[in-house]
Formats: sequence, C-alpha cells, structure tokens
Amino acid sequence: VKVQITVEGDQVVDIQITEQSETAGIGVEAMNELAEQALEAQTAELEVVSGASVSSNAFMEALNNAMEAAGL
Repeated sequence: VKVQITVEGDQVVDIQITEQSETAGIGVEAMNELAEQALEAQTAELEVVSGASVSSNAFMEALNNAMEAAGL
C-alpha cells in the first residue's frame, strides 16, 4: 500500500491511496474508511477495521511513513 498526503501547515488535508493490492471490496473500503478517520484524528494510530486487519495495518504503516516524511 502506498499513500500520498497533502499537508497545509501542520495538518494533513488529503490522503490519496496511490497503490494497493488489497481484496476488492473489504480491503479497499477499509482503507477509505481509515483515510477519513485519519483526516479527522490527524494520526496514523487508528483502530483496525474488523475483517480487514491486514489491509488496515498496511494502510496505517504507509500513512505513518508518509507523515514522518512530511515531518509530522
């Protein structure tokens, strides 16, 4: 999973999933849900989506890496 974030000031204002090979439906929907949660919470430390733990963890790791690269 790869994500691209848009940062304004010290806030993440957009998260785009640029690459993924997760299960159609569950995995993709979980990542979209997590992206919304991450924007609201401004963190990559989120609750794993039930039934999509592998996708959830992959998304959170990618998001954490992007946020660290952005200095957040």
